[in-house]
Amino acid sequence: MGLSCVNGLRFRNFLWSAFGCFAVALLLMGFWFFVSLNKPSLVEESLLTTRGVFLAVSSNTQYSSTFIVKEDSGLLVKFLVLPSYVKFRLPLETNIGKGIEVEHYGRLVVGCSVDGVKVCVSNCLSASECSAKAYNAKIATLRRMIITLLFVGIVFLLIFICKNKGGER
Repeated sequence: MGLSCVNGLRFRNFLWSAFGCFAVALLLMGFWFFVSLNKPSLVEESLLTTRGVFLAVSSNTQYSSTFIVKEDSGLLVKFLVLPSYVKFRLPLETNIGKGIEVEHYGRLVVGCSVDGVKVCVSNCLSASECSAKAYNAKIATLRRMIITLLFVGIVFLLIFICKNKGGER
């Protein structure tokens, strides 16, 4: 058995894995450059306020949460909470059935109060600033993904080079 195969593992697969990581990273880099150069136009929206009863909240993730408010008119409204827009002071799950006042741009929440107590506080001063923060967070996530793929590709390439130093037999 030569250096190219140990316990059924062919080290040539590491080379192909490295090339695959580099190819995906290059594809994502192209997408990242496209997104970076084509920033969204910042249009100022008006701040709206909705009052009603807090009915339900989805399972919170690190990227977003959603919750449903029943307006005084009986209409159900679904809101989206992004960490780049607001910061929670208190958990929402404990406030189901209570009165809520939501400040929002479209369906994106920028502040909320439950029975007069501030539960979520805005991280930005205007719709343009909130939009820019959300955009920058998405770009940073894509950049971290590219760096991770490049790192994994380099590791695979180094494993291939180290295992094939003596040459295949």
